[in-house]
Amino acid sequence: TVPDLAANAWVNPRENPNNGVDDDGNGFIDDKNGWNFYDGNKDVFQDASQDMHGTHVAGTIGAVGHNKQGTTGVAWHVKLMSLKFLGGSKGKGSTGDAIKDIAYLIDQRKRGTNVRVINASWGGGGDSQALREVIAAAGQKDIEIVFVCAAGNSGEDIDETADFPADYAVDLNNVISVAAIDSGDNLAGFSNFGHKSVSVAAPGVGIWSTVPDIREYAPLSGTSMASPHVAGIVALMLSTKPSLTAKEVKEIIVKTAEPTTELASKVVSSGRASAYNALTGIAPAKGSPIIARANIGKKKVTIDGVGFLNGSSIIEVNGVAMSDIKYDDSYKVGNETISRLTSEPGKKKIKKMFPKGQLVNVTIFNPTTGERSPKFVTGLF
Repeated sequence: TVPDLAANAWVNPRENPNNGVDDDGNGFIDDKNGWNFYDGNKDVFQDASQDMHGTHVAGTIGAVGHNKQGTTGVAWHVKLMSLKFLGGSKGKGSTGDAIKDIAYLIDQRKRGTNVRVINASWGGGGDSQALREVIAAAGQKDIEIVFVCAAGNSGEDIDETADFPADYAVDLNNVISVAAIDSGDNLAGFSNFGHKSVSVAAPGVGIWSTVPDIREYAPLSGTSMASPHVAGIVALMLSTKPSLTAKEVKEIIVKTAEPTTELASKVVSSGRASAYNALTGIAPAKGSPIIARANIGKKKVTIDGVGFLNGSSIIEVNGVAMSDIKYDDSYKVGNETISRLTSEPGKKKIKKMFPKGQLVNVTIFNPTTGERSPKFVTGLF
């Protein structure tokens, strides 16, 4: 037992532990703290090796606070239900057992357990209609469980190369997928991303949390470490306003995320999840325009960044405004700014404004505020 987690472990109030009887009639004997679907028994902890990952994740969500020990979870006053479907030396499991995990949670919710958020620090399987359906069922009316999941560690755009369950965030309104950033707000090199598929980012590099060995605490990296930060935020939100629906929780977390240049157009929110903003409902302030990336093609110019004003920002090349600016509402962030501007003036104008092999200065001008971004040097090569 990890001391920093023990006090926050969920205990099934309808089960008399270790009596060999299914007291609550849910089909699981002695499920005191949850269930081990991998081994088919009540032992949710096997050993320090195969349960390192889950113990670390649990500490980020809800390690005990104010106990003068180690670390503190995002949400101190939670109960952590342990459901295991991955195991063995390689930490593998089946989609079928993942589905059983989620069904168990839904059943507990129906029985009166106040389970409101699932942290799914796992992925890598293919699309499964049965998995999609059970996750959707968790978010339905009167259940309202938020499903927070890791975006994956392949360093890929999962809008193009799907990764599940993270890609379910595209069309399931109770799914929040989370990319990993470092302490400098940089997207981790291993982290998946996706303008449509990944909802927000959170810290996931060198995260200190609980481990079940002699060290007690250790740093790990991965989108698995980012996801529990957001799951903790969800727990905090629902502890202060339990009437929120799963859909509302997702919308608030996305809309209140803090936009960053590195994340511009790479996740739905273009930003880092913010516990303070989510709890207060305050949208991030509108910052000055900053260019993060520029893609100069033969026919089209695409600029990504933060602080662009939807409907009025202008792309300038060496001080000359480009025409035909397009504003795509799918790139709008919570503070009503936009993270992407495009212009398609045609080949002749592109050649004139971006002479091949020469560097030019690109700026974004917001005429309604008079703000202009720092110069961004780029070119057509």
